[in-house]
Amino acid sequence: MTNKSNGFSVIDNDMDVEGSLSCNGRLVVRGSIKGSIQAEGVVISDNGTVIADTKVKSMIIGGKFEGDITAAEEVKILSTGVCSGKVECKNLVIEAGGIINAEVNSTFVQESSPENTPVPPNKDKNQLIEKLQAYFSSFLRLNTAKSGK
Repeated sequence: MTNKSNGFSVIDNDMDVEGSLSCNGRLVVRGSIKGSIQAEGVVISDNGTVIADTKVKSMIIGGKFEGDITAAEEVKILSTGVCSGKVECKNLVIEAGGIINAEVNSTFVQESSPENTPVPPNKDKNQLIEKLQAYFSSFLRLNTAKSGK
């Protein structure tokens, strides 16, 4: 995956591949693959089937995928896609109708900064209680005024 290419390779409808595939650029799967895949990007069409361990930058699943995915960026499951196995990626997108039955791990690590540091629960507990009391007090006054009591 060190030599980047703008090209793509196709496993067409009538092709069944078994073994280890490595390609620069994008791999489009319309047929079936069993084995392992290493590519910049993989697109599985709605007719495609992949049973493999994959290492990619991004993957789009419109057909059937079974196995392990390690994606540096994004895994997207289209409305026609079915994914099972293990998924490790930075971003996971699932369209309505897409099916995922997998163990998912996010590789996104947020940098720690003062404004993103969680506040211990006890520190803001009194403020939360005060806000809730003010809300309920306002709510009760409003309902009492409406009912005329």
